[in-house]
Amino acid sequence: MMKKFILTVISILALNGFAVDIPEIPGFRLLDAAHKNNLTGNVLLSPLSMQQCFGMLVGGAGEVTGGELQEYLGLSNATVQTIQQVVNELKSCENIQFDSCNSVIFDYRLPVEQAFINASARMCGAKVFKADFSRPGDCAAMLNNIVKEQSRGLVENLFQDSDFAGSPLMVLLNVLYFKGNWAIPFEVYDTEKAPFAVPGEDTPQEVDMMCAEMSVPYCNDGIIHGITLAYSDRRFKMMFLMPVDPNVPLSVVTERLASCGLGGFIGNSTMERKTEVRLPKLQLSSDLDLRTLLAGNGMEIIFSASRSDLSGIVRGIPLYVDSARQVVKLNLNEAGTEVAAVTSVMVRACAVRPPEEMNKFHADRPFVMVLFDSVSGAVVLSAVVNRVIM
Repeated sequence: MMKKFILTVISILALNGFAVDIPEIPGFRLLDAAHKNNLTGNVLLSPLSMQQCFGMLVGGAGEVTGGELQEYLGLSNATVQTIQQVVNELKSCENIQFDSCNSVIFDYRLPVEQAFINASARMCGAKVFKADFSRPGDCAAMLNNIVKEQSRGLVENLFQDSDFAGSPLMVLLNVLYFKGNWAIPFEVYDTEKAPFAVPGEDTPQEVDMMCAEMSVPYCNDGIIHGITLAYSDRRFKMMFLMPVDPNVPLSVVTERLASCGLGGFIGNSTMERKTEVRLPKLQLSSDLDLRTLLAGNGMEIIFSASRSDLSGIVRGIPLYVDSARQVVKLNLNEAGTEVAAVTSVMVRACAVRPPEEMNKFHADRPFVMVLFDSVSGAVVLSAVVNRVIM
């Protein structure tokens, strides 16, 4: 009886908000900024992977740099530990595959503080490796092997020998993988060719459109409408959002997410009602320069050779983040969804209410999609789809 009560409480929290406070707004702000930098292209971003990767720096950051990580990514010692607790919990979910691996790779000649190594392992579950960064081929091969294994082969040959030019001292790496089947799969024989309106182009793109009538939560505030599809574990869910009026730009969705997060959409969703759903099959990939994106939105100190304070990592050697990158792969089809996200950070020494009739959600034009854990609020993937790639 008590177990049933607890599950009921968790379900209520998941419908109206999140039971665990993992900051979601910072990731949505970056999605909004990346979309506005590229209004006609696709954007894939894994806030959870990014938070885990940068979270490994929290234990070594000084007060000002740590404050920047808190302000722009929502990261503090407490938040980093909470995120890792949620990740460990998600790894044990049944009926889906979820994994997330943190790694710290540093040059064997670098006198890394033991306290930083211990914090990375304890707070972030990181595996720590020593390497000879003067041998770029060996380092690239080592990191590529980690990425390929942890991403189940979805991401390969991410690092090149040239990435190690200038003798970097440390690489922080997160590899996140998700694979889940829909709770209610689409029927393959119902998939049909259909037009998808592409921004800036007069002729629609012909895509493979999955079609179904199903009972799903639906939200519609007159400006934005959307649906939420559950995966077979019933904890992970994917929300699809788009403007009601096809003439309204998709930025109205990304801006709302950046200011309010998912909570408003979840709270305004109806209980499951019959809805006509049309979604395109997708095979998307993206390669984001996180340094440019973060610095362009105000997070500059950690990337500055003269201002960064990562003195908790190594004493006597000023360090800064020289580059940050995230590669995401997404496959979405009738059966479900597969996502791999790889976030890398390279550290160097300083040189110096809905209508009663059947709802309709036809994703035949640009839309936003968010894959999230309905209990903790952890956002595994957020994406802007302007063009369908199959």
